[in-house]
Amino acid sequence: MSPIAGLPGGRRASRGAPLVATAVAAVLSGAPSTIHSLVTRRPVLATVAAAASLVRPGHDAPATSSHRVTVGDLLAGGVAHGAVSLLWGTVLARVLPPGRRAVWGAAAGAVIHVVDLGVVARLVPRLAPMRRLAQLPQLGDHVAFGFTFGLVLDRLDPPLAPRSAARGQATSSSAAG
Repeated sequence: MSPIAGLPGGRRASRGAPLVATAVAAVLSGAPSTIHSLVTRRPVLATVAAAASLVRPGHDAPATSSHRVTVGDLLAGGVAHGAVSLLWGTVLARVLPPGRRAVWGAAAGAVIHVVDLGVVARLVPRLAPMRRLAQLPQLGDHVAFGFTFGLVLDRLDPPLAPRSAARGQATSSSAAG
């Protein structure tokens, strides 16, 4: 199989790379808030119940240990988290610079946190459960999402080699052969 021009090792850029990066980031990005919940002995599924408020109007699950998370909360929270992750993954795929996506993604995650929980959750009354979450772990989740998204996308869809470097390699390899 011949290498594709400009892609290292002949790897073909996948059109589905942003979707895979979004899925991986969506799954792994909850680690900071999960760890925080475990360490502080807060309900681990409080964030899922809060996310359910995005898709279940009138759902006002408190982030307390007395609230019992239902299967409906899990499903609604999963759908909401998936939809929001897909939205932000689409945005990040378009704006992050190839080759440094992890670093820029982490910074973008902090901005996304401000938009999601600092602006949107404050403007939409039914998102009160999201406002009640501990914000530092949520910031960690958002930064982890951006970082992981960028890292995975750079692995699956690496930046193109500069034209001058690609020509230099072609010239040196043809001179040797």
